[in-house]
Formats: sequence, C-alpha cells, structure tokens
Amino acid sequence: MKTTSIFTAITLSSTIWADPFPDEVHLLHPRDLATVQQVIQSVSTSLTQLDTTVKAFDGSNLNQLTTDASALVDTLKQGITKVQGTTPLTLQDALSLQSTVTDLQTKGQTLLDSLTAKKSQIEKAGLCTVVQTNLKDVSDQSKALIDAVVQKVPQEAQTIAGNLASGVTSTLQGGQASFGQGNCTNAAGAAGAGGGGGGGGGGMPTPVRGGGGGGDAGGMNQMTPRPPVVTAAAAVNSRAPVAAVAGLIAALLW
Repeated sequence: MKTTSIFTAITLSSTIWADPFPDEVHLLHPRDLATVQQVIQSVSTSLTQLDTTVKAFDGSNLNQLTTDASALVDTLKQGITKVQGTTPLTLQDALSLQSTVTDLQTKGQTLLDSLTAKKSQIEKAGLCTVVQTNLKDVSDQSKALIDAVVQKVPQEAQTIAGNLASGVTSTLQGGQASFGQGNCTNAAGAAGAGGGGGGGGGGMPTPVRGGGGGGDAGGMNQMTPRPPVVTAAAAVNSRAPVAAVAGLIAALLW
C-alpha cells in the first residue's frame, strides 16, 4: 500500500479513536498548528539557503558559509521557543504536518550530501573543525526542537515518538563524524588548519560555538538510520494513530 493510502487510513481511524470532536478542538487552537508549520517552514528555508551556499563553496567564501550556518542555528533556537509556547497538538494536527515534514527531511539529507561533496575543498581551506562544530550545533538544536515538538503530542505517543526520533539523532551525528578526526584532515599550511577536525580550537573562527566534540566513528557515506515506515498492518491496529505520529516526529529535521 502506498504511504499516502496508509496515512489516509490512519487519519480516518484517528478521527474516531483520539479526536471525536475535531472541529471543536481545532477551533480552540488553530494558531498553534500554524505556529508549528511556520517553524518547520523557517527551518526549511534556512536549510535551503545553507545548502545553496555549500554548493557554491570554492574555499574562498567562508564568511557566507559561516553566516548561513549561524542563521540556521538561530532559526532552530527561535523555533524551539515558539513551539514551547504553543498548546498541545492533537493527533490530527500532527498528521497534517506530513507533507511539510517530509520536505524538511529531504532538504536536510541534501545538505549533508552537499557538504560531503565539498569535503576536499573544506580540507584544503583547513575548515574541518569549523564544519564539524557547526554540524554539532545544528545537531544539538535540532534535537532540542524535536524534543519540543514531542512534548506537544498526546502523552501516550511521547515515549514512542522519542524512541523513534533516535534515528534522526544518528543521522545528524553521522554528518558530524564525517568531518571529525580521521575523516576530515586539514591540508598542511591551510589558513584555517588546526591539526584536523574533531575537537579543539584550531581552525577559522565560527560565529556559532567554539570547540567541537569528537563524534562517533564512521562517516557521511555510512548508511544512517531512517525513521520507521508505518505499515498497512499498523494502520488497522488500535494504536495506529500513535505510531503514525511517532513516525512523523522521527522524520522531523531529518
């Protein structure tokens, strides 16, 4: 069964199982769903801008690269604050975010792929530590935003959503590790060389946060976990709405 068909079935079942009065509920807080959608769209826009800059990177336009990376982190931080200020979402609300979240996940993976394609230029410019540090900031803030959204879904779905979201964290850590020590080596004599990626204060200044961490072994080319797919069998199960929401949250930001 196609994914869209599965979500259609889940939506119908969740109308009875968890949201018997959807019209009344949505009238109470239509702005909160809109706020979450706006946050996701803002993050998507920042991801696209950073990806465009990464694709154009030739080793000389460092300022634009670090500016856009910092802007993405700021957007994530602002999104966390906005989501924390909203009222709880219904299962129907979470399901309505499907297309927006799917697009965001795709753009996040595209950014990681673009960075990998530019690794040689990054090494020549001596920016391994800078890139790793920025990826760590994005990873940390993305996880915080995921946690904020998880807290807004119904209580019975929060534990499942949190467990499934671990796949998102693994993807982000894989990107960070790809530019860590042993996987990204600053060229000798490079302007920002500081002994390779993976820690310490070497490298060009970054406007985000200094001193990146190590990162797990492995690299960007390693297969990273993907959020579980809701199966047709799950769609007819009495807890299918919970699984669907968990899958959406796991897709949020990668």
